[in-house]
Amino acid sequence: MGTRSLTRVFNPQAGEIICLYRQYDGYPECHGQQLQQFLAPLEVVNGIPVGESQPIANGAGCLAAQLVAHFKEEAGGFYLHPPGTMYVGEEYEYHVHVANPREPIQLKVFGFGEVLYSGPVREYDPHAPKSTVLGWSAPYILDFTDGWASFVKGQWYWADVPNNATCDVAAPDGIEVANLFVVVPERHHESLRATLAGLSATEAPLELLALEDVEGRTHEELVQHLEECWEAPLRDLEGVELVVAFESYEDYSGDAFYLFRKGGKLYEVHGSHCSCYGFEGQWDPEETDKAALLARPLDPQIREHVEGL
Repeated sequence: MGTRSLTRVFNPQAGEIICLYRQYDGYPECHGQQLQQFLAPLEVVNGIPVGESQPIANGAGCLAAQLVAHFKEEAGGFYLHPPGTMYVGEEYEYHVHVANPREPIQLKVFGFGEVLYSGPVREYDPHAPKSTVLGWSAPYILDFTDGWASFVKGQWYWADVPNNATCDVAAPDGIEVANLFVVVPERHHESLRATLAGLSATEAPLELLALEDVEGRTHEELVQHLEECWEAPLRDLEGVELVVAFESYEDYSGDAFYLFRKGGKLYEVHGSHCSCYGFEGQWDPEETDKAALLARPLDPQIREHVEGL
């Protein structure tokens, strides 16, 4: 299967205005680089100036149309989905934010639940060593290097911490800290993931959230459904505690998302189907954690459910 990605374009007034699905080569070193090379020379304007020599986009709508035209050269490969589309097997997401005229185009890159880049598109280097942004519910006292930052109501609050120091989570007076986010060099990922997994996968009984086409089904009915329709091996379903079950079917295609706990760890499964094929053979769980899930765009109901884990 190819590396799937979603590219979304946003403007301050309308929010997300397009969602472009790429079926193959959606990883940063390919799609990310091609997107950066296309966007970096563009200047966003309001009205087309006479004699302009630099490549321009007349607002976010013009930029979005140019982006589609740039990538869509033949049948297949790229498809437009409704804004807000999720769970179509995407491994990477690229969020293009267009603000006011002449202001730099901003880019956010997500991969496997991590924020891989956030900043001006002209400064994005898809080949650079990757740091990540990991988050978990505050307050905790944690040991780490390179400082910390809390993200509260759309604002970052930074604090420098000496190497190997202990930082007690705090925030400006009168502001409640919802989450702590630490920007971590790649060399520290493994140890912090272990910490996050310990905080995320508890052994308390988990409530099942079943949505769309599987709404109302019990845990036992869903396990039987996975065995019959997904061809999931029965041995893989033993001991599974389903947390989220989502399947939808519309216009001869559909997608699915499952989250479950097994052996004290959280796992997720994504699937998609068309009019010719179902979900057969797509039961391929990947280990995850609460922080990774919350770091990506989620359906509001699923996000609320995951936050309560």
